[in-house]
Amino acid sequence: MNESNPFSGADAWMKFWTDAMSKMPGAPGAPASAPPPAPALSPSEMLSKMQQTFLEAWTKGMDQYMRSEAFLQMMKKSMENALAMRQQLDEFMRKTLHGAQAPSRADTSDLMQFLHNFEDRVLDQLAALSKRVDDLEGGATGGGRTGGKTKQGGGR
Repeated sequence: MNESNPFSGADAWMKFWTDAMSKMPGAPGAPASAPPPAPALSPSEMLSKMQQTFLEAWTKGMDQYMRSEAFLQMMKKSMENALAMRQQLDEFMRKTLHGAQAPSRADTSDLMQFLHNFEDRVLDQLAALSKRVDDLEGGATGGGRTGGKTKQGGGR
């Protein structure tokens, strides 16, 4: 975008509206060779045609604008500003929570990760112990567990 002319962005909008109006027959500024509107069209058909013409011109204008260097620069600047604002907000929240001696989201996330890892280790060790017990019981009785109970000699 040209910094010396604050209205340089308006050129794209003027072009859009000029194109849109020039495509409407009978409109001021329309070319003289434009055919007059067909008299057989009903009002709803006329509105539908006007809407179609408007939307086609709007689509073309927006496509040109969104592909322009000015739009890309504006989006880049907007994204940079949004990221900077997010970083400032995160820093403010971190300082506020630290000052209030409250846990931050990162603190609770780290704690949850630790608990999940701890739970996984305990479950792995329990599974290993269970397997060892099954192996010991299977070796001592020669048959292992049946139905969740061990075989024991002598009955009641």
